[in-house]
Amino acid sequence: MKNDKQNRLIEILTNSDFPVAAAKLAADINVSPRTVHNYIDALNSENPGLIVSGPKGYTIDRTRILHNAMEQSGSLPQTAEERQVWLMHTLVDAKESLNVYDLADEIAVSTSTLRIDLNGVRRKLSEFDLTLESKGDFVQLKGLEKNKRHMLSSILYDESSGSFQTIESIQKNFPDIDINEIRRTIIEVFEEHHYFINDYSLLNLVWHITISIDRQRHGMISDNENDDLSSLTDEDLLIARQIISRLAVAFDIPSLTSETYELTLLVVSRATSLDYRTISRDKIENFIGKDCLNLVNKLIKDISAYFYINLDEEEFFVRFALHIRNLLVRAKSSYQIRNPLTENIRHSCPLIYDVAVVAADTIYRETGIHISDDEIAYIAFHIGSTLDAQKSLQNKISVIVFSPNYYEAAVKLAARISRAFPDKLLVTNVLTDITAFQKAAVPNLIITTMPAEFHVDARIQVVSPIFNENDISSIRARISEIQLEKQREEFRHYLKHLIKDELFEVSHHSYTRDEAMGHLADLLEEKGCADPEFKNAVMERESLSSTSFGSFALPHALRMHALHTRIATLITDDPIAWDEEHNVRLVMMLCFSSSERYIFNATFEPLALILSDNLVLQKLLKTKDAETFIDILVQNYQGPFDRM
Repeated sequence: MKNDKQNRLIEILTNSDFPVAAAKLAADINVSPRTVHNYIDALNSENPGLIVSGPKGYTIDRTRILHNAMEQSGSLPQTAEERQVWLMHTLVDAKESLNVYDLADEIAVSTSTLRIDLNGVRRKLSEFDLTLESKGDFVQLKGLEKNKRHMLSSILYDESSGSFQTIESIQKNFPDIDINEIRRTIIEVFEEHHYFINDYSLLNLVWHITISIDRQRHGMISDNENDDLSSLTDEDLLIARQIISRLAVAFDIPSLTSETYELTLLVVSRATSLDYRTISRDKIENFIGKDCLNLVNKLIKDISAYFYINLDEEEFFVRFALHIRNLLVRAKSSYQIRNPLTENIRHSCPLIYDVAVVAADTIYRETGIHISDDEIAYIAFHIGSTLDAQKSLQNKISVIVFSPNYYEAAVKLAARISRAFPDKLLVTNVLTDITAFQKAAVPNLIITTMPAEFHVDARIQVVSPIFNENDISSIRARISEIQLEKQREEFRHYLKHLIKDELFEVSHHSYTRDEAMGHLADLLEEKGCADPEFKNAVMERESLSSTSFGSFALPHALRMHALHTRIATLITDDPIAWDEEHNVRLVMMLCFSSSERYIFNATFEPLALILSDNLVLQKLLKTKDAETFIDILVQNYQGPFDRM
């Protein structure tokens, strides 16, 4: 059985890219070189050949360490989907080609199963303009680095979905803490002081306070005082003190003055008060120190560079900076924090945990401070909740409420708007001074009680201060406009993925129906989008019922088993006698893989509706290139969008 120092020895060797000398190992784990030799002998007796001695020091078999760790934690990917995600992550990390037999051994599957999984990986990689190159028994990911980062980012967002950004998910992660009590307390105190906080900021604040309570319950009480409260208003300090005192009673924890400054910074960064203010980096520096500020900036930069996710937003920055500062204080004081959910998050969100491991490695390299697994899990909580929030915000319309001179009325108006459209709008700011727009993030919509020149690229809706039913109807119309604009952009994104120049033809030849379909099917096969069976499948579907809709046709197979999702387009000068009733001049052959069924569902019906408009169809028949063709389709897209 391994002791803590043996585990630390394994960790040092696993994280090192070069052999490590016995003297260096001895110094790092605070034992003698002889003890290091004894430890290695013991480890090799359990796992022969695990650690190898060379002229420059010791190296470890990382593959066996990873495999053993995954087996022990029960985190070997089980389903085809899990294996494909693991393979994508492993391939993007690899600097050279990987052996399929080694990959199969790592996740304990047969090579035949692995090859099937790799086919699924190929389909997914095509979404990001990446390819999987195979040479014999070796595979390697090929493509632009930026596309690899986009793929990683997409995997991370998918993994975070629903895991963090709801009261229920926080409660699941911290079953011994009444999360609704925290939420109620925050809302009550804010309302008493006429402060506005939106749902996004509220959840962020709940997350931070929950972690703070959990730390205190495990004996991690901050003893850092900060006397420099001059930059904060009395109102902000009072709000923080009231929240702290009420939660101290509710959760039977000390009411600590040392927590006041930290919570006040969080309150100011989330709640909108009389003057527009955000926590500047300078103000944070006064509390956490220049070295810690530089470290946090580097962490955010490194994570962005490697995983292509943006964490450099004010909400996250303040919360994360305060957490890292507290983490460093605990580490320097040799405090040991326990997180009972470490294994849960490592298993349920392994990639987000991996992002946190990268952050821990940066901290170690910059400060020499070793970050425990329990601390890594807390970092993962912060990152995961932010990813969840970002994903949620993509589906909401951001709003700034502007009402000059009467701040309390503006806060009440913002609250009414949020209640009227809880699933559609997110009020990001309440402003009373038009110059504050220079510092505010540009919203999708400005709702104002007074017409003004905002000089901001956003839709504007004027409402009355009393906010009546007419105002609700006007806002609903604005929401529909913005939603349609967003959906048009999404439709454009799908079409650019589907309609490529090499699959777009304007022909002066004459075709029969079968010749046209055969030509497009051959083209899709030639470009690697379909297999040889695809042509027969399309012909079989056509024999059951015509796919023509007047002057255009949308032939496709009954089953979605294509290699890549694409549309092959043919415009002809001479009409094609498609069936007894229709002569066709536009043929769009749909080639869809089962993994991208959602694209089929999002594009098939809109395409049919747009093409059914004869005026639009006539414009399309005159196009000479894919880009113009897509532009016309997008301009005439009219939904569908969610009805309110």
